[in-house]
Amino acid sequence: MMIYVSIGGGKNINAFVKEYNLGWCLAPDNVMNPNGRPYFHDCGTFSAEIHGNVWGIAPFKRLIAKYQDYDFVVAPDKPQIWRIRDKVLGRKMALESLRLSLKYIDDIPGPVYLAVQDWMRQDDIIPHMDRVDGLFVGGSPEFKLQTALDWSNLSKAFKKKSHCGRINPYYLLRFMHFCGFDSVDGSTASRHDDPTELKKYFDHLKYQTTLQEPHP
Repeated sequence: MMIYVSIGGGKNINAFVKEYNLGWCLAPDNVMNPNGRPYFHDCGTFSAEIHGNVWGIAPFKRLIAKYQDYDFVVAPDKPQIWRIRDKVLGRKMALESLRLSLKYIDDIPGPVYLAVQDWMRQDDIIPHMDRVDGLFVGGSPEFKLQTALDWSNLSKAFKKKSHCGRINPYYLLRFMHFCGFDSVDGSTASRHDDPTELKKYFDHLKYQTTLQEPHP
């Protein structure tokens, strides 16, 4: 499972990214030179919503044009920052997000991933799988834990890639790994210049590999 972290941070996370061959997440409000590391482009709608900013397509397109050797881009969406309990409202917002994404996916140079949000169902997504290269699972932590395996399996069924956003603690990294995701991203390690949770994940992989090795 490939791990991307928000580009930036201090010397600890930069050294860790290089040592463990991680990638960077670039966004319209966080544009830096990836300096040879793998990277993907986030559309930046979540950050704009969190900070109360108006999102526009122009900065996103400038980012794509500036750094073109990306692994994939995330189609614009309307993120649900907090879990919406009301089913009617949740479905309404989910379908608005899907309509926005479908408006842009054919105009964005691929590979392009379609964002999945709370209250979306597989029958919402399946008709559009041939237009995208993968799924980007967003939404609330509850939604991800409840549906991650379903979205990963759906991606595999259509021979597409799967990615889960905002995966920071070790237990979520391990969970998404065993759900079969191709990649995840997070920002905590960069913001705090602390790769501790990432290190736990890689230590776990090393431990599992050791257990599976044949004994003399």
